[in-house]
Amino acid sequence: MTLDGDWLLKMATPYGTQELLVTFVQSGDDWTGSFVNQLGTVPLEQVSLINAQAHFSGSVKTPFGSVKLEFRGTVETPTTMSGQVKTILGNQDFSGERQ
Repeated sequence: MTLDGDWLLKMATPYGTQELLVTFVQSGDDWTGSFVNQLGTVPLEQVSLINAQAHFSGSVKTPFGSVKLEFRGTVETPTTMSGQVKTILGNQDFSGERQ
């Protein structure tokens, strides 16, 4: 499995479903990427993919300031992933679809 490319993530939050575009770029064994939302683009701080287990984190811009998000999920198929994201509100479920 690979993460390379754009993924639309949907997170279930107490404020309803939130969407976030994530771009992953692989260069050899290293990964980089960015979060993109309506307030801008920010780099991912950490990205790893071991077997089908994806871990990535970063801080996104929100109307309330910058918020740290830590994702742990499974790439289930070449076009889908799901798991949990740790936020200031606790752990929330997320699902993702390759764009």
